[in-house]
Amino acid sequence: MQFLINNPQFWRSDGINENPPEKFELKLNDGKLELPTEVRARLGLDTETEVRIKFNQKGIYIERADPRLTKVYIEPTSDCNLNCKTCVRHSWDEELGFMELDDYKKLIEELKEFDGLEKISFWGIGEPLFHPQIAEMI
Repeated sequence: MQFLINNPQFWRSDGINENPPEKFELKLNDGKLELPTEVRARLGLDTETEVRIKFNQKGIYIERADPRLTKVYIEPTSDCNLNCKTCVRHSWDEELGFMELDDYKKLIEELKEFDGLEKISFWGIGEPLFHPQIAEMI
């Protein structure tokens, strides 16, 4: 699991990361495509799991029909150390605040149940590094 402090708007939207594609040998067995054991394990596939297959010019994309939780975005604070004139925070009447550390710890404990979780990212309207306990959160 990775912890990131950045802006996820720059992540690729297709869910495929920037690493070079891995190549696997697929076999046809009685007209059925067989995925290697390591691929099935990585996707959490068993004989009952439904998948979707998408085609495009680059090839075939296989995904679970019930996608697993892989990314979580946490907003530790809605407050910021800057006062930018164009910031959307100026257009609402919500009180600025910080996530309680106990709430954060409870959330992290609950997220441990999601075995497909790869990334937890700190971001939001506020500046995550402005939270007084961000070092402990990371």
